[in-house]
Amino acid sequence: DVAGLLQYLGLSDATGFVGKLLAVRIFTSSGTYVPTPGTRKALVEAVGAGGGGGGTYDTGSNQRAVAGGGGAGGYGKALFNVDFASLPITIGAGGTGGAANSATPGGTGGTTSFGSLLVCLGGTGGSFCSNWAAPIHTSAAPSGTVTGANINIHGGVHGPAGYYANNGWLSGGGASSLLGRGGIQIGNTNNGVAATGYGSGGGGASTGDSAAGKVGGLGSNGVVIVWEFE
Repeated sequence: DVAGLLQYLGLSDATGFVGKLLAVRIFTSSGTYVPTPGTRKALVEAVGAGGGGGGTYDTGSNQRAVAGGGGAGGYGKALFNVDFASLPITIGAGGTGGAANSATPGGTGGTTSFGSLLVCLGGTGGSFCSNWAAPIHTSAAPSGTVTGANINIHGGVHGPAGYYANNGWLSGGGASSLLGRGGIQIGNTNNGVAATGYGSGGGGASTGDSAAGKVGGLGSNGVVIVWEFE
């Protein structure tokens, strides 16, 4: 029940609620967290940045190239006693999309942290794809992990891509986090779609028959949200 949940989180005791919400602070860039005066407890949410989608190679006749999508950053939620004057906050940057005609995956998303108390790693970039005749199947990207959380969710794994001759082809979509949406799967010849929100993976690129290689989609940055209680 609600009362039990509040006690579990340390926001109430047997006599009832012991503090009120003072402020909700949202950090989208790195800096320093200085508690609002009177803050005794902080409920912190954070997510690592998403990985970038993979890029594709130029194709020849009867060839396709479909890259994998980026993984999501790890998400963590934890309650802390505010017995410090300040803490550094680091916001992870979204992974870059994999370059065209390059045997490297999309960039790994950066780590997001609330001091050393809560650390959320970013998602891994999506796999690149050379030019192939059917069938093709590229692998999914690994996900970000979390330390220091009461509740932690490893970043989602998405991103398999496939080309099955006359049945068409699709790149891998980026993994969505709890606070964002991964870049969608695409076909034809297009750059990968960038992720939106926070902590999600970019979509993989797609190249059709006898066409130029394309760039993977960008992963989205991380975020830290601090709920301050007196």
